[in-house]
Amino acid sequence: MIVQVIHIATADKSEFADRIKLAVAKMQNECGLKVDVQYQTATMTDESPYIVYSALVIGRKSEDTE
Repeated sequence: MIVQVIHIATADKSEFADRIKLAVAKMQNECGLKVDVQYQTATMTDESPYIVYSALVIGRKSEDTE
């Protein structure tokens, strides 16, 4: 069962990695959830092209803890 979902989106790949690590650690360590990460990139263009990194961090209760 899905208990928590966090959406992360940024054009800064270092910030993206840091935010993913924090979200996963919080869900695993503080909440005791099993975590899945679904991610993708998209190319955007304003004044020049850039990449947006996007992830959905999904926290589920383990079946053995329900």
